[in-house]
Amino acid sequence: RFTSQSFFDFHDASPLDRDLSLVQFPTTFFYGATSTLALALEPEPQFALMGQNTAQGRVTRSASGFGDTLFFARYTLVDIDWPLNTVRVAPLAGAFFPSGYYDKSDYLGLLPQQLQSGSGSVDPYLGVTAAWDNPVHEISWDATWRANPPASPGYQLGDEVRTDGQFQVRLWPYPLPTDHVPY
Repeated sequence: RFTSQSFFDFHDASPLDRDLSLVQFPTTFFYGATSTLALALEPEPQFALMGQNTAQGRVTRSASGFGDTLFFARYTLVDIDWPLNTVRVAPLAGAFFPSGYYDKSDYLGLLPQQLQSGSGSVDPYLGVTAAWDNPVHEISWDATWRANPPASPGYQLGDEVRTDGQFQVRLWPYPLPTDHVPY
């Protein structure tokens, strides 16, 4: 699975008048260890750019590289199949491991938190995912929690709670051919 995430924050209210652009490209690699256990690894390359006011005038600061790497295991607890339908519910657990910078500097000194690609700490990660799938559509949902303990002086992100939902409809071919369709 390959996705990209972009974040833009323009003109904060501080005297620095910061503009922040952040682009991430998390790529998830899954390995099905058994029919119910999947292992996942998600490195996260990213690029961040920030403009801000300084005593020397407006400057642009940037950083790129890998962020923290997520490793987690997902175990299918509920697995209900009936003709052309399936329902799955699976908890997941893992951690973000410090593979990104948390103390990167440039000619002006230590980069702001927003430009650092890593946290510098091992961050526990827990969640649950659920899906209902058939040949016409799929509905899926997940919720996750990430603890972000302090890693270095002055660097505290705070914990994260996220939830995502998805709805898909097959447009073509419609209906699916009946030969060789996996269950």
